Amino acid sequence: MITEIDIESYKRDGFFIAKQILPFDEIDVVQKDFFDILNEQIKFICGDEYKENAITSVHELMIFLFNKDKARYLSCLKVAARLYSLQRLMMNPDIVSYIKALGVELPIMQARPVFHVMSHELKFLDGYFGFDVHQDWPALQSSLDMITAWIPLVNVDKELFPLEVIPGSHLLGLCSGHITKHIVEINANKYNESDFVPIEVAKGDVIFMSGFSLHRSGKNGRHNAVRLASSCRYENAKEKYFVEHGFPFCQHTIVNRDLIIENFPNNEQVRDVYNK
Repeated sequence: MITEIDIESYKRDGFFIAKQILPFDEIDVVQKDFFDILNEQIKFICGDEYKENAITSVHELMIFLFNKDKARYLSCLKVAARLYSLQRLMMNPDIVSYIKALGVELPIMQARPVFHVMSHELKFLDGYFGFDVHQDWPALQSSLDMITAWIPLVNVDKELFPLEVIPGSHLLGLCSGHITKHIVEINANKYNESDFVPIEVAKGDVIFMSGFSLHRSGKNGRHNAVRLASSCRYENAKEKYFVEHGFPFCQHTIVNRDLIIENFPNNEQVRDVYNK
């Protein structure tokens, strides 16, 4: 359980590592579900040529699909972030207990979990390869005491793209930066490279981090390995400024009412679902 020393450490550093609070079997279910998502797409692409169970490693399966069809690979990552097993993991009672002990009295989760992948073998040319220096709060702009829970799905050491954080940087408050496609990238005059600390965590650990902590994805990673992780933001519906401002939230869902696939589904296809 969390101690007063842990809480003081979080307040001072802007992050805290809770060791071995998540059961391995729940994490394993997430990995298996992700494996199955990848496998379904590969079976569709390859048809009868694909020998199921021929590939047993998640990383190898990811590389196979990445090389076959990058668009379908990206779709798998998006779907992985919406897995029921992943969302259930994010609502684990121990995570909620820590969140509340760190000050989030009435937790809400307005944003979906994020699924993080880092691997040299899965790198897009001129594309995403981790996030540069940023804060999480601008992505929601809600309670000031917002906490991010960052969960490794594998053991993450200094040679496997670790999360890098600047201790105490949350006390700088909101830092200036420039808007990029995915983040507000913090201006370089707000930090020193030597201040970043790579965080080593094991499967079962959770990093709890302030929404104002300066952090980035570590670029140092060995080849033929993948860092899988997920994160979720927890906001406080009792934080006074969040209440005063009427619970603002800067993310919006847009629904496309037009058919994505033309003439799909027809009546026969719908009936087939219920005639199996």
